[in-house]
Amino acid sequence: MEQKQSPESQFKLAQNKNQKYANLWRRIIAFVIDLGVIFIFSYLVFMPLKGAYYSGILGGHIAKYYDLDQESGRSISYFIVNFVIMIFLWLYFILMTYKFNATFGKMIMKIKVFSDKNKNLGVWKLILREVIGKYSYLWVGIIVAVVSFFASLPIGETFNFLVQLFVLIVGYGMILFTERKQALHDKIANTVVVLD
Repeated sequence: MEQKQSPESQFKLAQNKNQKYANLWRRIIAFVIDLGVIFIFSYLVFMPLKGAYYSGILGGHIAKYYDLDQESGRSISYFIVNFVIMIFLWLYFILMTYKFNATFGKMIMKIKVFSDKNKNLGVWKLILREVIGKYSYLWVGIIVAVVSFFASLPIGETFNFLVQLFVLIVGYGMILFTERKQALHDKIANTVVVLD
């Protein structure tokens, strides 16, 4: 695995007119490989945590400690298990990209992420890219659900799903139509994904 390039060389690479940018399919395949890596790792590491959830041990302890009924304890334990897995997922993408400008999937597909501006590909930029940008469809869905709840609007789950799907398709479909093949999360964080 290569070491991270300097911000100046990243900027020159990102601004190079002859630079080849990663297409949608190469990025999708890299993401699928990353999901495989995450699945294997999370299966090995988080199996005891999931086992504690499915056996009811975790929910039982939570219910007993907080004086809740068993079902409430189980719901809280479900949230905790999935929250820990989501944090791991975000950390994988943020730390791998910070250290190597690529995740394992991107390394295999020979693509790298670089800053679009003359700035370092820092942790905050990667949080913006990986957490806010990549999951913009999720955040939009949460906003729609909260607004519909507080405004007492009769917006159902199907509408919310369709809004999220639209944002997801447009966000990643931008790769097909932007000059430098940038998805919504690339535009938000000012990054580009280039062929190595």
